Parts: sequence; C-alpha cells; structure tokens
Amino acid sequence: MAHRNLDEIVSDTEHARPVHPFRALIENHCYLDSFVDLKQNGMSLLLMDGLILVPVIMFGFFYPRQVLLTVGVILLVVFAIYESFVIWRRRHPARN
Repeated sequence: MAHRNLDEIVSDTEHARPVHPFRALIENHCYLDSFVDLKQNGMSLLLMDGLILVPVIMFGFFYPRQVLLTVGVILLVVFAIYESFVIWRRRHPARN
C-alpha cells in the first residue's frame, strides 16, 4: 500500500475555495429574497413578529407580572436607543 502525503489528499478533495456560509447566502441573494417580499408589503415580517408574540402571550397567562415588566423594559430600551439615534442625527447632519 502506497503512503500518500497529506497535502496530496487535501488537494485532491478540496476543489472549491472555502466560503463563509453567511457571505455565500448574501452573495447569491438567498438570504432575504424569500423572506422579505416587497410585493406583499412585508407580510412575512409581520408573520415573524406573530411567531415571537404568541409565546410571550402564552407565558403571560402564567406569569403576567414578569411578562409586563420584561416587555416594559424592552420597550423602554428600544425607545432610549431610538431617541439617542434621533439626537445623534440632529447633532451630526449628513455631509453631501
């Protein structure tokens, strides 16, 4: 039995250059094409929000205070991020 060098084995089997999977999806337009369809006016995004909202509502049946507190904190953080972005855009106008 002949012993082959490891480099020969690797070069025999690797015929395509390695690519990060996320980069390959974006380059081939496979990531958001079927997910966000502009013809449906973002209906798929609304359906995804529903998939997130249903477990929160079901959890709210058994732990209403914790859900109310968690949703309140999340809304407060989102509002703070939005307002800080608005203030930052006012102080740093776009340069044309």
